[in-house]
Amino acid sequence: MLNVGEKIKDISKFHVKIGGMSCSFCVETIKKAYGKQKGVENVNVSLSHEELLISYDPSKISRGELEKTLTDLGYTIADPRKVKAFEEQEKELRLARKRLFIAGTFTLISLILMILMWSGIRSWWFRWAMLSLALATMFGPGWPIKKKAWQSLKRGILNQHILLELGAFSGSIGGFTGFFMPGFPIADFFAVSVFVTSYHLLSGWVSLLVRTRASQAVQKLLDLQPKTAKVIQNGKEVVKKIEELKINDIVRVRPGERIPIDGITIKGYSTVDESIVTGESIPLEKGILMRSGEAFQTLPQIKKMVLDKTGTITKGKPEVVEIVNYDFNKKKILSLVGSAERLSEHPLAQAIIKYIDEEKVSYAEPKEFNSFSGKGVKAKVGQDTVIVGKTSFLEEKEIKLSKHQLSKIEEMAEEGKTAVGIGVNKELMGIIGLGIPAAATGLLHPVWAMIAMAASVGTVLLNSFGIPVISQAKRKLNIL
Repeated sequence: MLNVGEKIKDISKFHVKIGGMSCSFCVETIKKAYGKQKGVENVNVSLSHEELLISYDPSKISRGELEKTLTDLGYTIADPRKVKAFEEQEKELRLARKRLFIAGTFTLISLILMILMWSGIRSWWFRWAMLSLALATMFGPGWPIKKKAWQSLKRGILNQHILLELGAFSGSIGGFTGFFMPGFPIADFFAVSVFVTSYHLLSGWVSLLVRTRASQAVQKLLDLQPKTAKVIQNGKEVVKKIEELKINDIVRVRPGERIPIDGITIKGYSTVDESIVTGESIPLEKGILMRSGEAFQTLPQIKKMVLDKTGTITKGKPEVVEIVNYDFNKKKILSLVGSAERLSEHPLAQAIIKYIDEEKVSYAEPKEFNSFSGKGVKAKVGQDTVIVGKTSFLEEKEIKLSKHQLSKIEEMAEEGKTAVGIGVNKELMGIIGLGIPAAATGLLHPVWAMIAMAASVGTVLLNSFGIPVISQAKRKLNIL
């Protein structure tokens, strides 16, 4: 409740993209810097998106002051609506990797010198070499760390940057002290400066690598959104950008395509792909997104690894590996199937069309075409009604299958193949077996392959189509 005359706070938002963040230390530094300022109500920093969102009272602090705080800490400011280009992200990674490589080289040389000294091999120039390596590491690849530590120190913020630099400088001070104290372990102290700086660069590079790859993977998902639509104008199909579409435009969506915009169906019939929910067997490129080191720290605690089959441990596109025809001409079967499947963009349909094209079999445009999601297609080709799809779909369309034909379908399933039935005028003309070719069956996702091969981790394989379909993949990985 508010008392009469009480003024409601005028809260504004300060939203920017931050350049120069490399780890969680940076997040804490920014939060502490703004936490000390009057008028700042709330501070949110996203390391993965490199964004800053602040709620503030404009009567107590200005936007310019907020920007100055960020730049004083050594970070850059950009428009949050601007997506960092792939080339820019890769450039940052290359720079961080270059710094790490230089520091790693200095660390290796320092380690070799330390081992020689521990072995009793000493020389007057060892101490000067260690001094040079320490200074080169700290003020070479380690210079950006010192800039951030100095900016934090100026604002009275104690963070990990300062603590790590304190350790590095302490090592150097100890090393310099040894020049005036005979018998003092000079090399050991200078080595501390090299090792601490290199460790900090390593952790920063790993954090940047994980964050960049996760960001790029998310961007790939966003890129899947259709940017154009096929609009029917004066009986012709015209490709337009999504932002150019107007109300009452007629948009054509072919089977298998992504729906570019909301609308009402005015002609034709189809169903929407719900594979994201139902787990339909369509190969997908997948990976692992890890935003923090906690994922690696908890890895040793894993007792059982549950793997999804399609697109996770299997790799490659489906291909036609077997064709069975029942007293019909093979070319005629392929011609009818090509006509029925030519408008479909389902991966299995594309695999069949690819095979038919390789066989140099011609096929005509169907008079009618209907796609049934997760089942198959029905088309009118000339005077023939052609149905291509799952055997259950064929039976649904009153195409009877003999015991011998059902036995053949079961045999294909046990071999890891996907059986696609071909029905013409309510009669089964043939069966097409699709699957990953024998040469590619063993191609596994490298990350999952390493995990599955670890003897200390039990593995379970998930699949929505039953054990016979995945038996080959399980045998390859020795999965329960």
